[in-house]
Amino acid sequence: VSKPAHLITNGPESLESELRVYFQDNHIQAAHRLDKDTSGAMIFALNKDAFEQIKTLFKKNLIKKTYRVIVKGGIGKKTFTLDTPIHGQKAVTHAKLLKSGKVASYLEVSTETGRTHQIRIHLASAGHPVIGEMEYDRKPLEHQLMRQIPRQMLHAYQLSFVHPYTREMVSVTAPLPADFDQCLTLLGLRELTPKQPE
Repeated sequence: VSKPAHLITNGPESLESELRVYFQDNHIQAAHRLDKDTSGAMIFALNKDAFEQIKTLFKKNLIKKTYRVIVKGGIGKKTFTLDTPIHGQKAVTHAKLLKSGKVASYLEVSTETGRTHQIRIHLASAGHPVIGEMEYDRKPLEHQLMRQIPRQMLHAYQLSFVHPYTREMVSVTAPLPADFDQCLTLLGLRELTPKQPE
């Protein structure tokens, strides 16, 4: 499922409760979580066994999670890895630069570990906090354009894993939501699409 921003994962008035109503099935359960203001790809289990199987894949880090994120500041490096422990636990985040601008940069990020708020904490500690993020970025917004951004610009772009029953490779991509796309345009970070041969 592609989760919209501003919606919690589970509990009352959540994406999980909406799916249960829509499919008229109370067994539907979120197999992991995304923050309320994070959009993107999520896995929901249709029964208890599927839920346990997916949870095991997450625990063993067998689900590849790729995020798209817009951060403050220009970045010169094409790739970098952040591995500062979080709350005393190992945490590894890999980042690839998609486009850099004067005031912001567009990154593709993958995580080896699944610590709470890992991407937000790591990028803020590296001096490139996620745009629209309030918890780990205390600095006032000097840039006028950034004041118009309504939420943290973090999007769960892709999930890839081996299906626990069919053993086939599953890879799903959640398209960028409109507000994320607008933010890229606003900050001049839209990726240049290669020209099609005529």
